[in-house]
Amino acid sequence: MAEDRTSVSTLALLAEQDPQQLQHRANSLRSLEFIADDSMYHGVFKDIKFPTLERLALDASNQNEEHLLKPYLQPALKAFIFYGGPISENFLVTLQESCPQLEELLIDNARGKITPEGFLHFLEGATSLKRIAIMYGMDQVATDEVFVALATRPSLQSLQFQQTINGDLISLAESQQTNQHDEAQLFPCLDKLVCRATFGGLVRLLPYLRQVTHLEATIMSDGHTSTGSDTLLEAIPASSPHLCILKLEYSGVRPVPISPSGLVHLAQGLPHIQQLEISGQVRAPELQDHHMSKIVEALPDLRNLHLAFECSLTEAALIELGHERGSSMTDCELWGSYALRNLRGSDVSFPVLRDLVLGKLVPPAFGDTKSEAASAARVVKGLAPNLTSFDVVTGDAFASLVDTCWADLI
Repeated sequence: MAEDRTSVSTLALLAEQDPQQLQHRANSLRSLEFIADDSMYHGVFKDIKFPTLERLALDASNQNEEHLLKPYLQPALKAFIFYGGPISENFLVTLQESCPQLEELLIDNARGKITPEGFLHFLEGATSLKRIAIMYGMDQVATDEVFVALATRPSLQSLQFQQTINGDLISLAESQQTNQHDEAQLFPCLDKLVCRATFGGLVRLLPYLRQVTHLEATIMSDGHTSTGSDTLLEAIPASSPHLCILKLEYSGVRPVPISPSGLVHLAQGLPHIQQLEISGQVRAPELQDHHMSKIVEALPDLRNLHLAFECSLTEAALIELGHERGSSMTDCELWGSYALRNLRGSDVSFPVLRDLVLGKLVPPAFGDTKSEAASAARVVKGLAPNLTSFDVVTGDAFASLVDTCWADLI
């Protein structure tokens, strides 16, 4: 029976003490993960075979030389996770030929040794590949042509792509797909997308994401930020109603305004959401506690909520969230201002909450500050007894005291 995983250091020790036992162990390994300095052991395994290895993960290292990685490239390999090292497109050819069942590829910082043409050639031959992540260190590979090849790949289920997607790029992919199949159907099987896009580019892309359940987008300014945000919030549920995870990070020089009605519309159109995160250069100063009631009421499966932007939420929003979804929330970040003393004696509880971030704490107008901080910390502890991380975005003396007192309670 194949083993799920064994640490690299354990295998290296076997190589020194009992080489025969090392090969015996390698014969049943399904997962191998090199972390930190584990890459120093590649040479130890140069004569070892890993016939059942299905997943290989390699932390970034200059010692990830392609001739040292070949022993791991066996026919059973399905996932190749590579965070950096001096590999070339010739190595990709070997990976493609040696691992016909390869389904997942994450690649980062190949030290500039892979060309877009070489990567496209690899994609053409890697017919089983379904999940692809091209990371930040691969900018030289993430060209328009590569995006088009991925967008028109019929079997692609998951994509992480860091080149900025704009309207022109979508038009190029549509044109290519139409030339090949007489119809512009991009990403027909895509379930997960992590990308950077302009407002216009994301709106153009959304109609092709009808099956997506996981969407993470860093939204870049393209001159339409004053009106684009609410348009985007309306377009997402109309195009991708099956989303379970939605993360939007707004990137730009100036904060983008969004309306409470846009946020409520978004929530009401995505009933399957388990994780909702909106952050970055965005502001919704009119977002108030009664809007939170509508948002959480619309999301029965909500487990993780991050509204990390300027707003007018207060402790009443926590009460609304706790009453509706408190029993299932595991992670929560809500900006705004919170007078924790107003939660004393409330019946609100977050029994499985592990991480809590609040925008600002309202200090007491009078009384002993240290005593009030200790009381506020006890409120947090009572509110979420299993909390492992508590933070306040706008730090001040009172927030620091509360944090210290809370840390003493855990």
